[in-house]
Amino acid sequence: MTHHQSYAYLGIGDGFDHVRRRIELAPKLKQLKQDATALIESGLAPWQVVKAVKVYLYPRVEYALRHLHPEDQHLRGFDDHLRRGLRHLLRLPKSTAKEFFSAPVSGGGLGLLPLVELHAALQIAHGWQMLHSPDPAIRRIAREQLHQIADARHRLDRPHWQQRREELCGRFLNFELGMSVHAPAKRRTGDITSLWTDIRNNLKLH
Repeated sequence: MTHHQSYAYLGIGDGFDHVRRRIELAPKLKQLKQDATALIESGLAPWQVVKAVKVYLYPRVEYALRHLHPEDQHLRGFDDHLRRGLRHLLRLPKSTAKEFFSAPVSGGGLGLLPLVELHAALQIAHGWQMLHSPDPAIRRIAREQLHQIADARHRLDRPHWQQRREELCGRFLNFELGMSVHAPAKRRTGDITSLWTDIRNNLKLH
């Protein structure tokens, strides 16, 4: 499968090029908002609503978050919608800090991780699982993808990196590859946004 090809699994389009699949999460988030509203207005006790959100709503979007490249504003839109509903249900003042909703239960919060942060965590975990998979074919494919991206963005000294694939992957993910005289950055690249570029950016932010 080439960089620009894709396939569908569990109703989710997937492929190396995330931008092409960016829009597919919008309908799911819309349905998730409706279901969150239904839970909040269901008459369940507040603690039951919070538990239902964690057990039934979040898992429905986790696969999509792992494989798609949604706009952060769409994810924040769901988080804002959920906070407004829970604030009303719990009779909290409008001044209640956002951190209350996302803080761990052990710290006095509700433990509802914002979808933007959940998206980043799921992608990083997915990348780590592929790089350290017990299946050598998956490990090889993951490293080959990283090498292709690095090659698209840097002028690689191929003889130098031939026996240094692990170092190349680590340097690329940590934004350190361009510091090497054996991999100066290209001024223009034909690279695309993908899972690995998302992971790299998330590692930098978190």
